[in-house]
Amino acid sequence: MQLVCSLFIESCDLFMVFPVVMTYIHRTIGCLHMTRLYIARLHQTDHVLPVN
Repeated sequence: MQLVCSLFIESCDLFMVFPVVMTYIHRTIGCLHMTRLYIARLHQTDHVLPVN
């Protein structure tokens, strides 16, 4: 019975942690994507602006 309880608690912990981890990964990917877009935009403006 103790084993079943501890397994249940561990799986509950996993279910609690999983969405947090997924959200963190999703945010990290989103952040990287935004950074890449930002850098690309910077490069575009560099090309558009006249070079002094």
